[in-house]
Amino acid sequence: MGSAGVERIAAVLGERWQSEAPPVAIQSEIRGSKLHIQFLPALAPGTTVTLKLRPIFTPTTSGAYLYGITALARDSQPYLHFLGYGRVVFTDGGHGGRQRFWPLHR
Repeated sequence: MGSAGVERIAAVLGERWQSEAPPVAIQSEIRGSKLHIQFLPALAPGTTVTLKLRPIFTPTTSGAYLYGITALARDSQPYLHFLGYGRVVFTDGGHGGRQRFWPLHR
């Protein structure tokens, strides 16, 4: 997999983005408005990861935006599993600009 902007995506083990958190190897691809992430190797059930995404474009209006999270398990008969909704908050940054990084938790 590969696409423009995927270098703006990273993952670590645990519930918070911390510099000492172990990184998780991923492959990612952007297809239209969907982001596909594959963990390399696949994560064990129950593993908690935190994704960090740097947006390519930010909305013109500050606020909270919801996105759906769906997982596809690697199995002989994989199925989609909707995990729920995540939330990203865009705020006006200093000096008239927008913040550039937001940790995403789900």
